[in-house]
Amino acid sequence: EQQLFKHRDIWVITGTHGKTTTTAMTAFLMQTICDVGYFIGGIPHNFDTGCNLGNTSAPFIIEGDEYDTAFFDKRSKFFHYQPRTLIINNLEFDHADIFRDLQDIKRSFYQLTRQLPRNGHLVLNGDDPHVLALLPCPWTQVHTVGFNDNNDWQIQNVTNVPTGASFDLRHPGTYKISRIQIPLLGNFNVRNAVMAYVACWVNGFNISEEAIKHFKGVQRRQTLLKISDDVLLFEDFGHHPTAIHATLESLKAVYPEHHIVACFEPSCNTSSSKFFQDQANFAFQFAHEVWLLPPKAKLYTDRFVGRLTLLDEEQMKVSLEKEKVKIHLLKNYDALKNCLHQVTGKTLICCFSNGPLSTFLHTLI
Repeated sequence: EQQLFKHRDIWVITGTHGKTTTTAMTAFLMQTICDVGYFIGGIPHNFDTGCNLGNTSAPFIIEGDEYDTAFFDKRSKFFHYQPRTLIINNLEFDHADIFRDLQDIKRSFYQLTRQLPRNGHLVLNGDDPHVLALLPCPWTQVHTVGFNDNNDWQIQNVTNVPTGASFDLRHPGTYKISRIQIPLLGNFNVRNAVMAYVACWVNGFNISEEAIKHFKGVQRRQTLLKISDDVLLFEDFGHHPTAIHATLESLKAVYPEHHIVACFEPSCNTSSSKFFQDQANFAFQFAHEVWLLPPKAKLYTDRFVGRLTLLDEEQMKVSLEKEKVKIHLLKNYDALKNCLHQVTGKTLICCFSNGPLSTFLHTLI
């Protein structure tokens, strides 16, 4: 921290969802005009590596994780970065082994905003009430982004097609941008892109509206692994109910004729607990069928031992079947492989996991 960030202009991208994609987008846009530094918590397809020191006179863009720093430092990692520009994409309860509840998470984010200087920039998701609850922040410059009319930067007229999304972006002041195209699907990725653009613009960097067309995404984010005449196989890092819901909603909108299958591997403490189970109907609302693998986590927690209860697969099955969603409880990867081989007709399968499922899927293609 002291060696790399001293005297650097630090931009930190945070939020429950979309951190990696938004960080990669921001770094990619800035890379078109300067030798920017970056640290991305994933594998960006536009760069040879997920980190780059860059020129010390250029900004350093870093993904700000709210997870704890180390076993001896339970503060969120992002407290060590001292940002001048901060993006907060959304706020929901996650990391149940570290945070007690949503209020606990919001407290960390609010304390982070207090680090921003007077000449700093706070770019917020203006559609998220939990994010807006952090306001007012009169000690720095605030910019809101979203679909609602009350946002400083308003997204309008989104269209999704298999090759990506396009949208209009309006600002009541200086900027009036017509149509922007991104090679990613879904309103959440549109907001990610606008967050990246706004961070650049408010810092005085004139980014071309065409630049984002060449962004290639991040590995394991709506990645199309296999395509045949009828069957599409995607993998996605999504492991939170809201992230899964949003991804399935965008895929169903773009592929309305396909039978949508959500394959889910609970791997972390939160997704392996009843927290996810209680929100399963919302998460899989846009799926016709669910394939559920056994939870990977054992719910070992270092702060709240015994507080979490392991997901009950049978109970989750009953709940989803009440909503007319077919669900298969798979014992292992061999059972998943058999299901994949039996797929017929126009079918889209999206496999959600932040665990080892990705490695298995890549053995099949």
